[in-house]
Amino acid sequence: MLCSRLRNLGFAVSWLYMDELRHGRIEPEALAGSDPPDLILYDLDAPVDASLLLLTRFRSLPGMGGVPVVLLRTAQTPLPPLDGPGIVAVLTRPCEPALARTIIEAALRDGLDEAA
Repeated sequence: MLCSRLRNLGFAVSWLYMDELRHGRIEPEALAGSDPPDLILYDLDAPVDASLLLLTRFRSLPGMGGVPVVLLRTAQTPLPPLDGPGIVAVLTRPCEPALARTIIEAALRDGLDEAA
C-alpha cells in the first residue's frame, strides 16, 4: 500500500518480497544492476537479526553501500540498533503518507548532498 501511495506522489517505485531472496528465487547480485536506487525502503521482518543480515548483504553489493535506508516496521517489531547499515530513519506502519513523504524526501535530499 505504501509503495502504491508513493508512486501516486510521483516517486519511481519498485519492490521485491524478501521471501524471494530468502528462498533463493532472486540473487541479491541481480538487484544491483548498473544504476543503484536512490533510496531503500526496507520492511523489517521477524526475526530482526536475520532481516538485517539480508540488508547488510544487499548493501555490500557494488554501488549499494552509499544508498540511504528507511526502515519500515510494525509497532510489534523490535526496534534494531539504528547504527545499522545506512539506516537514516524508521517509520512505524501504518504511517501517514505525509510523514512518509517528508522522511523519504529528507533521506533523498541528504543522500544527494553527500554524493555531491
